[in-house]
Amino acid sequence: MERTEGFDQLLGALVGMVRTSDRVSPDEETYHLAEMGLEKLFSHVSEEEREYAAEQIRRKKAEIMPDCAVCRNPCGRFSDYDCTELWNGEEGVRFAKLAILEQLKEMGEQGRSFRQDAVFRALFALGEDCERDWLLSIADQLKI
Repeated sequence: MERTEGFDQLLGALVGMVRTSDRVSPDEETYHLAEMGLEKLFSHVSEEEREYAAEQIRRKKAEIMPDCAVCRNPCGRFSDYDCTELWNGEEGVRFAKLAILEQLKEMGEQGRSFRQDAVFRALFALGEDCERDWLLSIADQLKI
């Protein structure tokens, strides 16, 4: 998996949008954008395509949670995920988060649907600062 600015932007936007689903149930467009975002994240597309996809996802997130865009005291709960936490995090946690990303990539390569609660749970988990074992259990759930 190659880290690029576009990769980080798109992954960060995906995690931020998915995190809104614990407040507002995802609609068809949200599922479509998550699926499109994951496909672009793991395929050989230009940085511009990834950045455009990230922008579409951010627009949807602003539609889902309009108050967050103008909040005077943002909590960060629904902000784009800062991927430096992934790449510079504790080794065991980084390993587990990369295992989640690898499983998501495999799902796409196998033609499996990204429209599953497990996919949203996995993306949500990437934004959490949590235990390695819990993250690995999330990666295992994607294998099913």
